[in-house]
Amino acid sequence: MQGSTDHGLLFNTLTGYLPTPSASLIDLKAYIDKYTPKRMTPRASTGGDRGKYITSYLKAIYGNTATKENDFGYAWLPKLDEGMNCSWLNLFFKMYQGSSKASSPGTEPACSTPAASYVRQAFGKLKWMVTVNLFDNETASFWRAPA
Repeated sequence: MQGSTDHGLLFNTLTGYLPTPSASLIDLKAYIDKYTPKRMTPRASTGGDRGKYITSYLKAIYGNTATKENDFGYAWLPKLDEGMNCSWLNLFFKMYQGSSKASSPGTEPACSTPAASYVRQAFGKLKWMVTVNLFDNETASFWRAPA
């Protein structure tokens, strides 16, 4: 789990536990205003530096193109729609219902979840799926085994 937050692999958290911005936060100032705690608590001990952290993150991603004039590239970050839930459980639910037609999993959900059978059934309802792995794994070859 630690790697997910270190590498920004979760839909709701950027690297360094920075919240993923929502589409309603139109600029970096709005993001900082929303996510910087107004009052410090022991749990939010680093939250007061949120502006520094997000700016540093943007500079790390966009390099020299991230300037003060362009809001350090904040507009280039992907944004979530309000109330959007892209957790893997919700994504597989949508696949299972047939409302999601494609997938490109970057993990091994066909065998690494408590609901592996459900995940395989959901994969079976897709029109297509792309996997990129050096070696075959259960997710890439789920179709060989019964659901």
